[in-house]
Amino acid sequence: MRHTTEIEIANLADVVLANRGVINSEDVRRVTVKDALVDTGATRLSLPQPLIEQLGLTPLSTAKARTANGIVDRIIYSLPVFKTPCFSVGM
Repeated sequence: MRHTTEIEIANLADVVLANRGVINSEDVRRVTVKDALVDTGATRLSLPQPLIEQLGLTPLSTAKARTANGIVDRIIYSLPVFKTPCFSVGM
């Protein structure tokens, strides 16, 4: 069964700076994905490279990930925060 939802994702570092009054809340880099696929068994958030770049996330490390095509190396980026109609993390 395919589950999708709308999700708003923001750069956590920007949110922290906005909360401290260092930048305006309008300057927080964020994107809204109207039809995000929900994987209820996922332990991490997977984003396409254009969204990572738009959010200004920075690479931190690499990790192995198990996919349907086998084990692959993935880049771990700085944390985003997100919210959906049902819940939010960090916003």
